[in-house]
Amino acid sequence: MRHLGVMSLTQELVATHGRLPAKPRVVVVDDDPDLRRVANLHLSEEFEIQVASDGAEGLGLALREVPDVIVLAKALPDMDGIELLASLSNHYRTADIPVVFVSARPALEEKIEGLEGGAVDYIVKPVEPRELAARLSAAVRTRSRLEELRQDIAVDPLTELFNRKAFE
Repeated sequence: MRHLGVMSLTQELVATHGRLPAKPRVVVVDDDPDLRRVANLHLSEEFEIQVASDGAEGLGLALREVPDVIVLAKALPDMDGIELLASLSNHYRTADIPVVFVSARPALEEKIEGLEGGAVDYIVKPVEPRELAARLSAAVRTRSRLEELRQDIAVDPLTELFNRKAFE
């Protein structure tokens, strides 16, 4: 149920573009079946959801699908979430994808480690589906704006030709 006066990402995209573009793609990497189920059940209206249950599967999925945002567990059975985030950040296909950490550990040091490690957000479990959707929407919007700025910087607005910055 949505609150009056608050547009969902889907409604916002239709209002802005006059049509519904492809849904933003989200890869969820977590060994917790409850979080994967919540993502599929509650986020699939606004996002195209793909799930992985461990780090190796998540890395492969992210490299193959190049999602708009990644939800990543801080603790995984085969590797630490920080380790996976470093791998994603060092690969040209996934370096610019925002990552939202989810963890059952609410300690301040855990949050700081995740954010300093490169995550754009950190959510403590149990995850509230509407909050997760709002945070993912914000990450997608921020990434979209950055892509628009990159394009604006790379192309001269007068000639519509690539400018010098596009080659740097």
